[in-house]
This record gives sequence, C-alpha cells and structure tokens, in this order.
Amino acid sequence: MMAFTAEQQKEIVRRLVDVLHPLRIYLFGSHAYGTPHRDSDVDLLVVVQDFEIPYRELAFRGRRSLRGMAIPVELHVCTEAEMEKWSKVPCNAIHTVAQKGRLVYAAPDGSRKGVA
Repeated sequence: MMAFTAEQQKEIVRRLVDVLHPLRIYLFGSHAYGTPHRDSDVDLLVVVQDFEIPYRELAFRGRRSLRGMAIPVELHVCTEAEMEKWSKVPCNAIHTVAQKGRLVYAAPDGSRKGVA
C-alpha cells in the first residue's frame, strides 16, 4: 500500500464535502493514530446535519465520490444527533472517534444543512 499523503487527504475531503456537505469529517484508526501498516485503509466518519435521504444512499454517494482514489477508504456516516448521543457512551465506534479521532474538516459556518 502507498503512504497516505496530505494531498490524498485533501482530495478525499474535497470530494466528500462536494457530495455530502458535512458538518465535520474525522480521520480515525491507524492513519490518525500514526500506526498504519501495509494493509491499512483510511477510516473516516462523516457527520451530517440529518438524514434527508436514507443513510445507505448517503454512504453510497460518499463511496462513489471516492472512486479512483489510490488508497482504500472505509467510510462511516452519522448525524450530528447520533454523534452527540453516542460520543458520550464508552465502548462504541463514535465514542472512540470523538476521543481519539482527528478532525480533518469542519464546515466554515458550522451549520451546513442537508445533502445535495
């Protein structure tokens, strides 16, 4: 596997912002913690205002936007309400992201709504 570069991160974030209009994007897992190995993918949590369209469609649109990237990406999507609720509950993925993940994007106005 190639190294995950700053340029790749910027391109992934740009594509996800264009398609999903998130409030925030977090990098978590081995790339965020500085421990990637040969088979590591890029783990991302995309936080949206709410699900105006079904979750599966959001995830599909996000994954589709990342086609052609030279690095595998594991994409997770949740709402702001889910992030707020589950970030306080130990032993779940959102809590781990809230505690150890790295914020790689925040909407400039902090309140972007919906999905294109």
